[in-house]
Amino acid sequence: AGHVVIVGGFQGVSYKREVTTLGRGGSDTTAVALAAALGADCEIYSDVDGVYSADPREVPEARRIDALSYEEMQALSRAGARVLHAQAVQLAEERGIAIFARHSDPAVHGETVIRRNPARDAGVLAVTADADVARLRLSTHGDALSGAATAALARAAGCWGLRFFHVHDRGCSGLLSRTQREDAGDIIERARALVRTDAFAGELALDDGALVSCVGAGLEERPELIARAVETLERAGLTPRALYTDTRTLSLLVDAPRRAEAVRLLHEIMVVGRAAVGT
Repeated sequence: AGHVVIVGGFQGVSYKREVTTLGRGGSDTTAVALAAALGADCEIYSDVDGVYSADPREVPEARRIDALSYEEMQALSRAGARVLHAQAVQLAEERGIAIFARHSDPAVHGETVIRRNPARDAGVLAVTADADVARLRLSTHGDALSGAATAALARAAGCWGLRFFHVHDRGCSGLLSRTQREDAGDIIERARALVRTDAFAGELALDDGALVSCVGAGLEERPELIARAVETLERAGLTPRALYTDTRTLSLLVDAPRRAEAVRLLHEIMVVGRAAVGT
């Protein structure tokens, strides 16, 4: 008691007692780990007073979300929200630690609490974006991918960390993150080597974009929400190049220069519009 202990963030120790780093967002993970060790709640301070329904610097209508479940916050983090790192939220869930996201200025009131919360009705809670992704596409010249080629590429996609890996009759595709883009050339060459072993003639392409995501609950059960999102972007001449869905996330790949516009449009129709009509 009576001591202020300062601990370096984003650092850890390997099983060999080697000092290592925890990667992007590692300071959040350090804070949660300390809270778990001390049996305390975890308070994260930044330049925003909580988690918003969109980036308030780009969407003036964005509203602070008072409470989020661990699953909702992880979905937002993985989709591009920068307030908290998904790894830290996962650790908090495993240890039952409540996280309070607050502004570093004590004069700014308000917070978002992340803990186990009751399930919400199906719908969109927030819109966020990953500003720098690339889609890796493998297209065939005729015959469909064989089972052996599909299995080999699927295993490789897991090792490479591709997101939204998808196989179809005439090829496959997956998304690379910002940090993976530096290795894109190597990944393409290894993918070519895999398909060559299967005597497969195809083309590999890499195209840049931004992944704009609507995050909420029960989105797979509401196909009309998918239609609404696509129609909203189409009316603005912003045709999605790809679309991915799971229970909590609807993600659309758009041209990178129009990312902020896509976020504003989807927030207006999916979040503000939902609140206005109560759906």
